[in-house]
Amino acid sequence: MEPRLRIRMRHSGRAERRREVEARGFFIIEGKLVPVSVEVRQPSVEELREALLLLNELAEKWFNHVIDKFARHIKWSLVAPFSYAYK
Repeated sequence: MEPRLRIRMRHSGRAERRREVEARGFFIIEGKLVPVSVEVRQPSVEELREALLLLNELAEKWFNHVIDKFARHIKWSLVAPFSYAYK
């Protein structure tokens, strides 16, 4: 649909303007970081403890020889969803 046709349809009342995000992830909407189709909840202390113990075990037993790369990948995994929102 070409731009002129869209403008005419909007002015004639046959189209409506929506501000929706169909993709899943984190987006900046009206100056706020908003999760879309993503479950966001505060983890329990036990869940955090288990996750940190797992990361520690992975780092010490499996990726000790490439610990810098492992740390970089973990960091990027945590930051990447939010980095996309700022692009």
